[in-house]
Amino acid sequence: MTPFQEYAHGRWVADFPQWAHLREDLDSAGEPFDESNPIPRHIRYQIPSPANPNNILWVVFTPDDIVVKFAVPGSHEHYDPCHYGGPDFNGDRSECWSEAYEDAIHEYVLPVIEDRMFALHYGANSILVSSVEEFLRLNQIERCQCESWSSPIREFHGARFG
Repeated sequence: MTPFQEYAHGRWVADFPQWAHLREDLDSAGEPFDESNPIPRHIRYQIPSPANPNNILWVVFTPDDIVVKFAVPGSHEHYDPCHYGGPDFNGDRSECWSEAYEDAIHEYVLPVIEDRMFALHYGANSILVSSVEEFLRLNQIERCQCESWSSPIREFHGARFG
């Protein structure tokens, strides 16, 4: 593992021990990691939603960043410690590692598992939002399907869930 992976993954296991058994070590192509290959590994967790086991919270510790994804095909976020600290940063890189980890957890993982993020499906589109009503109002959408970490998919019609 890279030093960043050791740091971030160590925090993950301490923060979420209930998911430690879901660890998978993969190569960059998503295949099982071969210890004899010198390329860096990716550490992946696929955590099924309790409401819909087909919706997976993905948390991947790559050699360089943390990638998180939930319920919306093609949608994911990268938390790269190189984007923290600014161009003139001369401090300890572990500060940047900590900020990237904290942002991944507080901006994405916790909002998903605490039902503060919702997967909205309308027409052929899907999006992850923090406010269903506001998104629908701003985009003038009358009907959609909505789901969260602990709530199964349900219909939404205008101002109410059906």
